[in-house]
Amino acid sequence: MKISNNIIFVSVLCTSFSLYADNQCDTVSCSEHFTQGPYIGIDIGFGWLDMSDFQVNKGVSSNKSNDGVTRSLNIGYLFPINDQFSIGPEIGYETFFNSPDIKFNRGNNSASIKVEDALYFPIYAVTQYHLTNDVYLFTKLGAAYVRQKTSVSSNAINIAPLSDTQTSNDWRFAGSIGIGYALQDYLGLSIHYTYIDGDNSSDILTSNETQPYRFQNVGMGVTFSF
Repeated sequence: MKISNNIIFVSVLCTSFSLYADNQCDTVSCSEHFTQGPYIGIDIGFGWLDMSDFQVNKGVSSNKSNDGVTRSLNIGYLFPINDQFSIGPEIGYETFFNSPDIKFNRGNNSASIKVEDALYFPIYAVTQYHLTNDVYLFTKLGAAYVRQKTSVSSNAINIAPLSDTQTSNDWRFAGSIGIGYALQDYLGLSIHYTYIDGDNSSDILTSNETQPYRFQNVGMGVTFSF
C-alpha cells in the first residue's frame, strides 16, 4: 500500500510539470492568481532527521541513514494587502518515502533504531512578496503536529534506554522560506527550505520522555492557484 501511494504521488507530480504547454501567463493574470485566492501545492524534496550525534561505546561502529526523499501536500488561501504583498493561512502534510534509521555493529552483534513513521502536519501563517509579476518570495511560520514511531531491535548491544517501539506525538515550531515562479495563469514552481523543531539523538537518549527528532528539508514543487 505504501509503495502504491508513493507511485501515485510521483505520477501526480510529473503530470503537473507536463501542464506547462499552452497559455503562458501575462503580467496581469500571473500577478492576480498568485497574490490572492485558494491554492494547492505538491512538493518533493530531500529531508533529514537530527540523528547524527549518537555516542556509541568503544568498539561499536554505526551506519547512519537518517535522511531520504520526502513528499508533501499543502492547501492555503492568500489575502492581498497590496499589489505585491499577501498573507494567509496554510495547512499541510509531509512525510518520508523511506524509513530513516541508524545501525550499530560490534563483531557479530548488531542493533538498529528505525523511524518507521515520521508524519508532520503544519499549520502556517504565510507571507508572500512579489519581486516581479512572476517571481515571488514567501515565508511560513507556525506549528506542526509531529508523529514519529520509532522501533528498536538488537541481538546483544545495549544501545539506548528505549522500549522496542515508542511513538511520540507533539506540537513543535515550524517554519519555511522559499522562492516561486509563476509559469502559467494557474501554475507555478517553487523551491523551499523547511525546519520543524525537535530534539537531537543525544537529548532523546538521555531523556525519560518520548520526543520527536528535529526535521529539516529542502525541496521543490508545483502550486495550483485558483
